[in-house]
Amino acid sequence: MDEFELIRRFYGEVSEVDAVARARALARLRSPRRMSGRAVAIVIGTAAALVAVAVGLSAVSLRRDVGSDPTQDPARIELRALARLAEGRDLAVGGRPVVYERTESLEQESVDVIDTGREILAEVRRATETWRSPNGSVLQISEVVSVRFTSEQDRDAWRDLGHEVPAVGDVQRVEIPSGEIPFPDLSDLPLEPDALVARLREGWWPQPLEDDAETLLAIADLLARGDAGPELRSALFQAAANLESVELLGAWRDPQGDQGIGFAAGPDRDVVIVVDHDTSTLLSIEERLGASNTWIAFQEVATVNGPGDRPSPVA
Repeated sequence: MDEFELIRRFYGEVSEVDAVARARALARLRSPRRMSGRAVAIVIGTAAALVAVAVGLSAVSLRRDVGSDPTQDPARIELRALARLAEGRDLAVGGRPVVYERTESLEQESVDVIDTGREILAEVRRATETWRSPNGSVLQISEVVSVRFTSEQDRDAWRDLGHEVPAVGDVQRVEIPSGEIPFPDLSDLPLEPDALVARLREGWWPQPLEDDAETLLAIADLLARGDAGPELRSALFQAAANLESVELLGAWRDPQGDQGIGFAAGPDRDVVIVVDHDTSTLLSIEERLGASNTWIAFQEVATVNGPGDRPSPVA
């Protein structure tokens, strides 16, 4: 089974065998989340965009002064402090072999009405658990928490077009055997910040990343992975500090209300990440494309004995 057939099995919106579908498949499977809006935009333009808006405290934006000393830029100072903090912290605590990640996300799924050119949007909230084994196999279980259409007419039109309407409680189970799809090895990523940015922009996603917003998103995807070690996470924060347009937002709340420190990139703050200032843990990625919003919040990272196992509750 090739990667296109695998993605068709788990993501029913793919209907054509072509290079775009294959690129989207690889990008979705590499990420710890279902494809973000920005990542979708990288790979396929506008299809099924998943985007997010910053939901934060009223923080003062600390934009760069072009004429100032770049080493004193507030965003760079904070990101390098986080890099130092990350050097001594392993996200996936414990000696068990399988990395467990738990997230919650708000996504937008779409169906095109070909006759009219209209796009029907469904806002879907999901709780997802992912298990990453040392041999490269991945298990992901995702459950629909809520579904919202703009109107009941849109819900009916979605169904009339022959598409299954997402329902609360729907569960998707994705199992990717070792070697089924060629995942890039995290150990292949360089730890020198400039080289790391270059590698992410040219060779990590199926297509090159075009701007700082796309690059910050790729960095955040890796910061969230439980199998990213302290050295790599430190290098990722340093790489983010080297992005010319990254902006410090100051104190910022993630979509679930947890407070951290916010950073943004893009002319309209297209990508916002929120980081726990005390632990260097990534709290959320929030994205914006036009009027559409999406986000993913990272709730737990741990190690467990095998796929399907869950961490023991904290007493």
